[in-house]
Order: sequence, then structure tokens, then C-alpha cells
Amino acid sequence: MRSKFDEQLKQLHIDLLDMAYLIQDAIQNAMIYFFEADINGAKKIIKNDENVNHYQKKIENICFNLLIQQQPVAKDLRTITAALKMVTDMERIGDHASDISELVIDMKDCPILFNVDRFKEMYSNVVSMLIQSINAYVNKDIQMAKECIKEDDEIDESYNKLNGLHRLAYENQGMKEKIKEVAQFADIVAGVARSEGRDNYAKFYKHLASNIFQMLNLWGFLDDMDD
Repeated sequence: MRSKFDEQLKQLHIDLLDMAYLIQDAIQNAMIYFFEADINGAKKIIKNDENVNHYQKKIENICFNLLIQQQPVAKDLRTITAALKMVTDMERIGDHASDISELVIDMKDCPILFNVDRFKEMYSNVVSMLIQSINAYVNKDIQMAKECIKEDDEIDESYNKLNGLHRLAYENQGMKEKIKEVAQFADIVAGVARSEGRDNYAKFYKHLASNIFQMLNLWGFLDDMDD
């Protein structure tokens, strides 16, 4: 009975690693295609998201079978529940890769207007951290897990550097209104583009407006301006 449990648990770990490597390729290639404006590559990533979903269902089935048939307790139970949480998080990362790929298609005629080198450094660290975290789980490596957590702090720092607009908005109250005006203008342009049958432009500007409004809402700026 225990040998069967161990065999299923081993397969669970193999599938988790396979899924992690699949997502690693997806997120890494999504960024490469973004910088190179490779639409065909982006379409492949969107299509390959089906493979990520397949792994998610496969891993979830293994976990549920282990829970129902083996009725694990203590350490084994924590291992399985952790896998269920991890597979959900990994599937979301796969969705993010698809979202980036959709941006590649929507922004095919738009120039990149941000610090590319710093951005590449950030996503490279994210990709490395993904595999590192799964390996820490599979090998029960506490030191590796701690290093992964520390690396997350470095990624947060990179994000804060990229997110200079946030600090500007705090320092300059008038900046909030200007940002909101940009979002409203993008929303209007999206409507005009759609009415003229320019769907690609409509999608891009609608996506831009949505992202800006989400950013303002996250920062609590929309409430401030409504007052």
C-alpha cells in the first residue's frame, strides 16, 4: 500500500517539474517574442497554454486520488495540499504568458518605451525563481526555499524601480488627473478605432485604458479623485 503511495507521489513530483519547465519556456519565450514583436511565436504560446491546462488537470487528479484512496495524514497530507496550491499558481503563470503573448499581437505596430535591460533582468530572475521553488519543494530543500524567498525581495525591488510612475504620482497631485486623462483618452480612441473597423488598434487602446484604471484603483487614486 505504501509503495503504491510513494510511486504516485513520485509521479506527482515528476509532473510538477514537467509543468514548471513548460511554464518556464512559455514565460521566457513570451518576453523574447514581446521584445522581438514575433507574432507567430506569440500565437504558439497562446495555443500551447492548452498543454499547461492539461498538466494542471493531470496533477489535480493525482492529488485527489491520493487523498481519496490513500487518506494521507500529517506530512504526506501537507505535501499533497501544497502541490494542489502550487499547480494553481503555476497555471496562473501560464495564463500570464498567454496574456503577454496577446499583447505582442495587439502592440505589433507600437514602439517599446521603457527600460528594456532592467525589464529583462527582472523577468530572467522570475523565470529562475520558478524552477528553483519547485525544486525546493520536490527535494525538501529548506535552504533553497529561503534563497527563493530572498530572490523575491530582489524582484520586488526591481519592480519598484520600474514603477517610478507610482512615486511620481504621490509626489505630484496633478499627476493623478493627468494619468486618468490618458486612460480616458485611450478609451475614447479605442471606441473610434472600433467604429472604423480597426480591431487591432481598438484592442490595444482598450487594454491600455483598462490597465491604467486598474493601476489607479490599486494605488487608491480613483477614490482620491472622486472625492
